[in-house]
Amino acid sequence: MSRNVDHAFDPIVAYLSAAFNDDKSVRKAESGLALNAMQAELRVRRRKVHEVLHRYEKRYLNIGDWPALLQEIMRNAEGNVELERIGNSYNVFGRMGGVKRKIGMIFLEDSRFVTTGARRVNGKDIYYRRDDPHKRHYIFVNHTRTFVRRYVSRGLNGFDAMNLARGLPLIAVLQSDRAIDKEIGGHMHAVVVNTDLTIAQQILSHTRGWGGSKRFVSTGVSNHPAISTRGYAFNSLYGAVTVDLAMVNDDLIYDLHTPGAAQAQFQDPSFRASPDDVLINSHHTTDDIAGQAYLGMRDVLRTRELLVKGNIQPSAILAVRNETVVLGIGCSTNNEHKEVHKQFVSLPRFIKHDPLDFRDPHTGKRWHFIEFATAHDATTAYSAFAATPTQDKVLFPKFSPARPTGMV
Repeated sequence: MSRNVDHAFDPIVAYLSAAFNDDKSVRKAESGLALNAMQAELRVRRRKVHEVLHRYEKRYLNIGDWPALLQEIMRNAEGNVELERIGNSYNVFGRMGGVKRKIGMIFLEDSRFVTTGARRVNGKDIYYRRDDPHKRHYIFVNHTRTFVRRYVSRGLNGFDAMNLARGLPLIAVLQSDRAIDKEIGGHMHAVVVNTDLTIAQQILSHTRGWGGSKRFVSTGVSNHPAISTRGYAFNSLYGAVTVDLAMVNDDLIYDLHTPGAAQAQFQDPSFRASPDDVLINSHHTTDDIAGQAYLGMRDVLRTRELLVKGNIQPSAILAVRNETVVLGIGCSTNNEHKEVHKQFVSLPRFIKHDPLDFRDPHTGKRWHFIEFATAHDATTAYSAFAATPTQDKVLFPKFSPARPTGMV
């Protein structure tokens, strides 16, 4: 709440400020408790993972209740506070000794944001929330009419890290909007191959992971770890980076990290899903598109993703380049991929091995990624690995995210 200075009304202002601060603290605590409870349950109830995840999703949706908070504030104010609704804000009036005076405003939804007044970035204004003393940066996405954090996180895969090392963009698996055979028929999209999919259909394919049909680069908005459908936190062998969305074209940004934003993207002529479906458990089966949309909604509520269509250019990546400790080996044939471990005998001892079970559509190869303890070991391994004419070998670093001012 912002306030007008009139110290005679300080007791009322103090009461309102305490009510809002207490509510914020409770919501933050409840969010942490829900996450901790889920992680504790998963350690002892691994066979009930979907039940545990669903309980967490419902707890998350039930955190915060503005109408209930407002009702409680007005009841406890005993007639000394009046509110006047104006669009997405309220004028707040206090009464002291029979005198009524405006003492501040409450801002909701979009009205919470104001520009920083700083120079525009890539043609975009930078915003912050009025109630945020740290002034975390936000941008406004025109095509969805929503505010999103300017800085988001991306846990890297091996191809991301290889591309970054060479100054190339992060690239989604698929670059076409047209349907592929692995995302159609049965419980998936009721279309034929090469049909142009709607954005909602593409997002559903992405969230359900149908046949690797990912046309977006996923990023994370929450400070909490993203939890997969198997109940594990996403951890990257290759590190992570910060993405500056001010440097990304507006029409490529699709926010799914809030219940309202997720619902807006799960509306299609062929399916619909909402956070309310998750609360009432409206679909119990997964053998139709409605059931899949329900599971997709659950996924995005849990992972709190923001998607970028197609690619993220290097100019939007903020990262620290760490030691060069990863060796990538790309194999042209399935048998070569299966037998490549026999070529590892000449390599120094490694600490992690990530054999991918799919063919990368951009290089046409199946990959093994191997992490070594030191850059010296990785360089030695690169020299020692005798690649065949049909194999690629690539040495590349891990990355750490930069934390610019405005990320908080």
